[in-house]
Amino acid sequence: MASHNLRIAAATLLLLGVFLALQPISYARQIDSCLDRGGSFDYENHRCDFDNSHPAGAWVSRSAVYLAFALISFAGGIHLVRAASSRRS
Repeated sequence: MASHNLRIAAATLLLLGVFLALQPISYARQIDSCLDRGGSFDYENHRCDFDNSHPAGAWVSRSAVYLAFALISFAGGIHLVRAASSRRS
């Protein structure tokens, strides 16, 4: 039963890692789409603005937080997968 719980926890952490890793990619695509359409991305309000120009934002620093948590989730998930497989053998 403990090995089953470890597998569930591992799957949850791995899925969380995937979700967190995709957030910066989605945000970057939103910014890129805005710029491709001739707009200026408003980083404070997270929207495309066609009337005003906005300074480039530091979205990379926010993305780094998502990616750090994604890495921690992946590492935790892989650790739990290994722990569950070692209990089976």
